[in-house]
This record gives sequence, structure tokens and C-alpha cells, in this order.
Amino acid sequence: MIDHAHRHITALWRLVDDFVGALLENTGANQRSLSVENRILLVLGVWMHDIGHRGNEFTDDPAEVRNTHGGISEYLLLRNPDAYGLQWLAKDHCKSNCKGLTEGKLPKDNPRLQHRNCQHGCTESGSESNLCAIRKVGILCRHHQSNAPLTSQSLTEMCKKGKFPTPYTRYKDDGKLHSSQTELEEWLNRTNPLSGWAGSNVRLLEDFAVDDKPSFMTLAGLLRMLDGLQVHRVRVGSSASIKSFDEFLRVRNDWCAKELERADNLLKDMSPGSKEHQAEIGKRDASERYQRLLNVQYVHWWRQLAVHDVKVIWRWQESQYDGEDSASPSGVLEIQFELDDGGLRELDKIEPDIEIVQSGVKTKQRFVLKSILDAKFRDLCNTPQPTSDRIRFVERLKSGALPENLRLWAAHVAEEMIWSENSSQHCRNVDCPAYLNTLPNGVGFCITVAGSTSESLGGDPLVLLKFQTAKSTK
Repeated sequence: MIDHAHRHITALWRLVDDFVGALLENTGANQRSLSVENRILLVLGVWMHDIGHRGNEFTDDPAEVRNTHGGISEYLLLRNPDAYGLQWLAKDHCKSNCKGLTEGKLPKDNPRLQHRNCQHGCTESGSESNLCAIRKVGILCRHHQSNAPLTSQSLTEMCKKGKFPTPYTRYKDDGKLHSSQTELEEWLNRTNPLSGWAGSNVRLLEDFAVDDKPSFMTLAGLLRMLDGLQVHRVRVGSSASIKSFDEFLRVRNDWCAKELERADNLLKDMSPGSKEHQAEIGKRDASERYQRLLNVQYVHWWRQLAVHDVKVIWRWQESQYDGEDSASPSGVLEIQFELDDGGLRELDKIEPDIEIVQSGVKTKQRFVLKSILDAKFRDLCNTPQPTSDRIRFVERLKSGALPENLRLWAAHVAEEMIWSENSSQHCRNVDCPAYLNTLPNGVGFCITVAGSTSESLGGDPLVLLKFQTAKSTK
């Protein structure tokens, strides 16, 4: 998989620092959202959000670990904060009933973990107290993935796309004030039938009691957006690492094909509906999920490889607002990508032959990533866009003035990452996604492509996203 360890976390730390620093230095920023306490929570979320990639005791399925790693990060952190250097946070900044916990406690003996989905403090009685600091960090980790929705609207948007919420957001909707970690573990272990959770619901980020909910929602949104934008070739490594990664994908795809073929042959001789038949179907499904995870790595790999640099830029500008006779000084916070020519060219080489199994028959199929991205680009060109900025973006891509692979990269990143994440963070009656509440009134935000290592777009960068906050009224 693409690196989610030291290289990613270090680069994300710098991106967050540059983003917040540019706001604080040039505007004073939104002091509620970026208070000292919130900045501490944010950097701890940056540092801890991906520790769940190591998995836990409930699954050895790589695809499931990848899909639920945010919830696993929260689980590991709350179970044993000392293992991650955060015992000080648990000891000195928690409510009285949480203090003094030692590592190795079972969920029923660990209020933080047992009442992980309780909306209020770590008490069985469901008191009205707000969450302690370490639970806030845990929730930031859980909700950095889009399958842990921020609001009811983002849950609806997620379901429209055919996605399912991570099980770590699930709670038994049985009228109790909380749903315990013990109950979730029984479900994850399958010791209780899945039908026992048929009445479950999804715990949203907006459900939790925190001191300043709008600001906390902004923190979670900022972590999610900047985590998605931390795209860089350093995450795929050297040329030797790239070749090794390609070989790994081919070898593991061959393994999946053999496992699927084996499963299909076994299922032919089993009685449908028997325990053995159901167990083998489960194994086959796991192999299929793993193969899909492997195949999507090709686009993740190229998306990173094509980026030479990503940086935060502050630009002063003159802005004129409705009802004003003259322009007033303002600014724009810009996240700018410079693409890498060599990385862009690699798209032309990603054509692996992947073994697939259909009805017990194993065949090889050519996987041409460029053709797939080009088909998605054509779909984008034929889809009506909701804003003038997005219309201009698509029209510029269609003009043919940009290099082909740069155009495909920009279309993919804009649609699959940036626009999708913006949509998931919108709340009812709010004009901007949660993460942009960090911006003071009158400050703009944009995400651009400045060109590539051999060809600059000069003073006309490609704008993937543009947003302007309204000027405050007195």
C-alpha cells in the first residue's frame, strides 16, 4: 500500500503547519477554531490517525483493516494511550472516573473504551458532561475517514454513493443511553448473530458533546481535507521501491486468483447452505475484497507518483464586495500542486495483466489505467457542473491546451478527492464545508495546479477548487 507511516505523517504535519501558520501570520485566523487547545488536538490527530493500519484482534483481512483503520486507531489509542506516548493526556486531562487507568484493562473496566460511543462523558449513567481530551483525539482519528460521517447530511451523501459506515460508528439503537464497546466486540467477533445488531444506528461526529461543537467539527473537517491533499511522490519511494511495489501487486494478484479458483472448485462439491459452504463463501468474499484493494492501489500509486511538490501560498489581493465603492485588501490561501513529468509519464506504463476468476475459470485481463481514467474524464465532461468555477475547470480540460496526463490527473483528483470531500462536509443551511470555517471573513481559498517540472502554467494556474468567504457586515 501507499505509505501511511513516517513519510506521510511527517509531510502531513508540515502541510497542516503551513496551512495554519499562513492563516495565523496573515489574518489572525478564526481564533475559535484554531485556539491553542484545538491546535493541540489537531496535531495529535495528525500524529495518531493512521495507527489503525496495523490492525487489531478483530480482523486479519487487509481490505477490512484498510476500510476501518480510523476506528481501529481510536480503539488502540483509548485502550492503551501509554503505548503511543499519550498517557499524560489521559492522566492529566480526563474526568475523575477516567484517571488512573492502566494498560491492559478490559473494555468493561475502561470507561473511555467501554463508552466510546456514548455522546457524553465516560460514565454509564450518561451524564451531561463533555468529552475528555483523549476521547476527542480518538474521535478525530475515527472520523478522518469518509465512512465515519460528520453529519446526518454527510451520512446521506455517503449512502447515495453505495458506501457503508464503518462498524466502529455503529451502536445498538435499543433505547439505552449508550452502546458499549463490549457489545461491539461481541459483534465484531461474531459471537452474537449479526441479526442482533439489525436495529443499530450510526454515531455521527455532530452527536458528541464537546465544549465548542462548531469548532470541533471544523478541526475534523480540516484533518480530513489536508490528509486527502497530502499527495506526494515521496510516499511511493525511490525507483527501486516503485519496481518492488509493482512486483508486490502482481504477486498478490496472482495469489488472489489462485485462492478464488480454489474456492470455486471447493464450492462445487459442497452442499449449499451448509456451515462449510457458508464459511468458504466468506473466505472467497475476503479474497475478492483483497483483490479489489490491490487493484485500486494502481491509481493511488500513480496519483502520488505524479506530484513533485505541494505547498501552501498566501496571496494578497484587492477585493470589492457588493455595496462598496472601492476595493479593500484581502487575501487568498492557496494549496498549489506542482506535478512531476516523470511520474505523469508512468501512467502510460500501467497496463498489468491481472488474473481473474469467473465461474471457476481463471483468465488474464489487461488492466489499462489510462483508459479507465480517460473514460471517467469523458463522463466528467458530459456531466453538468453546479458552479461557474467547476464549469470553467472542465472547459479548460476539454480545450486540449493541457498535456494529456496532467489533464487526467487533475480531473481524477478534483472529482474523486476534492469535490467529494467538500460535498461530505457540507451541513444544512451552511454555505461552506466544515474545514473552511478556519478562514476569517473575506478570505478566499483555492486549490490549484501550477504546472509540471518542465512546463509552468505561468500566471494562469489550473483551479481545481475556489471559494470566497463573505465579508463580515457591521
